[in-house]
Amino acid sequence: MTPAIFAESKLRDELLLLHDVHEKLKSRNNSIRAEFISIQIKAIAGRIDLILSQIDVVETAAIHLRLENLDYDLIAKLQKDRRVCPVTTPQTSASIKISLGTIRKLAEMTL
Repeated sequence: MTPAIFAESKLRDELLLLHDVHEKLKSRNNSIRAEFISIQIKAIAGRIDLILSQIDVVETAAIHLRLENLDYDLIAKLQKDRRVCPVTTPQTSASIKISLGTIRKLAEMTL
């Protein structure tokens, strides 16, 4: 989770803490406590969903794609895609950065 997209607030602090706890619980593989951990994960996920519905987003934060594999042909195609922001996505073959633009710009495109 990228905290920079959320405005500084108590909700953001709680969200980041819950996300960290959630990820740690998911990574545990202890069969004795599996049911307890499952219940905790569901409770934390529910609280995270509630916070996400109430939290303020920084509209100037940019959304970037992260690719697991360096597929240069795919990267070149993505750089030219109409949905990719040409201002924040370098248009050179040396660049692997793909930016969809800011949250504000993306919201304007969907309206």
